[in-house]
Amino acid sequence: AFRSKLILIIAIVNVVASIPLAQAFGGIGCAAATGVALFLGQGIVLNIYYSRVIHLRIKEFFVEILKMAIPLTFVGIAGYIAFEMIASRTALTLAVGVVLYTTAYLTVAYLFSMNKYEKGLLTGMMKHVLRMNGKK
Repeated sequence: AFRSKLILIIAIVNVVASIPLAQAFGGIGCAAATGVALFLGQGIVLNIYYSRVIHLRIKEFFVEILKMAIPLTFVGIAGYIAFEMIASRTALTLAVGVVLYTTAYLTVAYLFSMNKYEKGLLTGMMKHVLRMNGKK
């Protein structure tokens, strides 16, 4: 019930803030109002509720998320820099870049972000795929 009421309040705040911001800044103002309303409602108020009423360990959750996000952020930055350095923008360079980036991302995620259970799921899936390819 709390979450439903909060979503209604977020929607009302969004509409009230979007009208003047859209008039002043166009679509960017409207998007900013939506972003701020969602961040305050879903990001702040809801997490305070989860922590104080439901007694979830929200601080520990976000610490774990941050630990997982930092290495992946570096992969994203490196991928962006590499993409900007490529002079030729063809379908082939895009395809090669996607494969290389995906490989780097998954490797870093496996090494630094996944727990034992998640690693087991991924390796199990990969073994299954490899067995399927071997039967053909």
